[in-house]
Amino acid sequence: MLRALSIRDYVIVERLDLELASGFTALTGETGAGKSILVDALKLALGDRADAAVVRAGAQRAEISADFDAEALPAVRAWLEAQDLEEGDGACLVRRTLDSTGRSRAFVNGRPATAAQLRELGELLLDIHGQHDHQLLLKRDRQRALLDAFARCEPLAREVAGRYAAWRRAADQRAAREKAAAGSARERELLGHEIRDLEALAFDAARWSEDQAEHRRLAHAQELIEDVSACAEAMDAVRARVSGDIGLAVLGRLPVERYEPEENRVLCWLLSQLLERPVAQAWNGAVLYDVRDTGKTLEYGVRRSVTNLDLTFHTDGPWLDLPPHLVALYCINPAQEGGVSRFVSLCTVHNELRRRYRDILPRLYRPFPWDRQAEHSPDDSKVGWQPIFEYDGHSLVGRFNERLIEAGAELAGTPLDREGRDALAAMRAVVDSPELWVEFTIERGQIQCINNRAFAHSRTDFRDAPEPHRQRHLIRVWTRKEGRRTFYP
Repeated sequence: MLRALSIRDYVIVERLDLELASGFTALTGETGAGKSILVDALKLALGDRADAAVVRAGAQRAEISADFDAEALPAVRAWLEAQDLEEGDGACLVRRTLDSTGRSRAFVNGRPATAAQLRELGELLLDIHGQHDHQLLLKRDRQRALLDAFARCEPLAREVAGRYAAWRRAADQRAAREKAAAGSARERELLGHEIRDLEALAFDAARWSEDQAEHRRLAHAQELIEDVSACAEAMDAVRARVSGDIGLAVLGRLPVERYEPEENRVLCWLLSQLLERPVAQAWNGAVLYDVRDTGKTLEYGVRRSVTNLDLTFHTDGPWLDLPPHLVALYCINPAQEGGVSRFVSLCTVHNELRRRYRDILPRLYRPFPWDRQAEHSPDDSKVGWQPIFEYDGHSLVGRFNERLIEAGAELAGTPLDREGRDALAAMRAVVDSPELWVEFTIERGQIQCINNRAFAHSRTDFRDAPEPHRQRHLIRVWTRKEGRRTFYP
C-alpha cells in the first residue's frame, strides 16, 4: 500500500507532500489540474524512463520519494530480501533523483539501486491501469501468480520454485564438471601427442640450450639492425670528440643486461667498426680483449690488465711503431668496489714539463727501452725502443708506461742513463698531479673512449662481487687508421 508520496521540482511542481490513508483514495479535478503529474512522478520513482525535461525550470534536480507498506505483500518482502534491500519492518521507501543533465540515481530503503531493479519492484507494488499503459494482466508471470493465489497454492508454488532452483543449480554443477572432465581428457590427449613428438625429436640438454640461445640471438637481430643507424650517428659524434681537442668521451647507456655474453661481444664489434677500424691487440691477432680479473699471478708475459691490481698512468701499446689511435672499453659489469678510472692529457703534461723542466724535456724525445710483454715471436727481441714524445709535423704523439720502461731496461741489460731517469721522475711528478686528472667510475652499459696518443689513463685496484656473473668485465677495442690490422703493422 502506498502510504506517502513526496515530489520536489518535478515539471511544474516545486514541492508536494501527499500522505494517503488505508482504503480507497480518489484524486479528482478538471483537465489540466495536474492529476497525471502525480501518476507520472510515481512511475518515474518506480523505474520509468528518465528525461531531463521533467526537471522544473530553474531547478538543479527533481526528486521523487514513495513510501510503501509491504507488510502484507510477501512477494515484495521476498524480493527485497533477495536483493539485500529489506529493512525488516515491512517498510519499502523508494527514492529517485534526476538532475538537469539527465543523470539519474535511485535508492531503495536508503541503498543504491538500478533502474532495472526499480522496474522489477514496481511491478510487484503497483498495477497502473490507463488508456495506453501496459497491463500487468498480459504478463504470463502475473497470470500465473493470480492463478496460484486464486487456488490458494502460493506456499506450494514457492516450494516448487525452490526445489526447481536447487535442481537447476545441481544440473549446472554437473554440466560444468562434465565439461571440465572432457577438457581434461582433451588436454591429456594433447599432452600425450606433444610428449611423443618431443621424444621422437630426441632433444638433449646441451642441444636445447644451444637452440634457445640461437633463438634469443635471432629475436634480437631485427632490433639490432634497426638501431644501427642511430648507433652510427652516436659513434660519429664520439669519434669527432675523441679525435679532436677533447680526446675523451663516455657513451651510455646500452642495455647490456638484455643480451647474452656472445651477443654483447657482437654488439661491441659492430660499434667499434662504426668508430674506426679495429686492429689486433695481441700477437695472436685477438681484436676483442677481455679486461677482467683472471686470477693469474703477475709475472712476465701476464698483463696487469687481467688482474685486479692497480694500473699506473700509461698508454696502450707504447712500444709499437704505430700505437692504437683510439682505445674503447665496453662495460658489461663494473667492479663491486674500486676500479676508478683516471685520465690525464699528455699535451697538458708536455706543456707543464716545458714550463717546469725545460732542460729535461728533450730527453723524452729520444728512445727508451720498453718491455714488449711477450707479445712477439719467440726469437724476437723482448724490448722495443720508442720515445715518450714525438712530433710528426702536425700533432704531438705521446707514449707512457714507467713500469714497462723500467722492465725494458732490465730486460735489455742496460740501466737507464741518469738523464733518462731524471726525465721519467719529472714526468711522473707532473702526471701524478691530481689537479690535472679527469676521474670517474665506468658504469654498466657505458662505453669509454680515449685518444690513446694524447691521453694516459690509470685504474685503481678493485674488489669483485662473489657471484661470477656480477664480476667486473670490460671488453677493450683498439682502433687505428694507419697500417695493417695486425699487431705489428
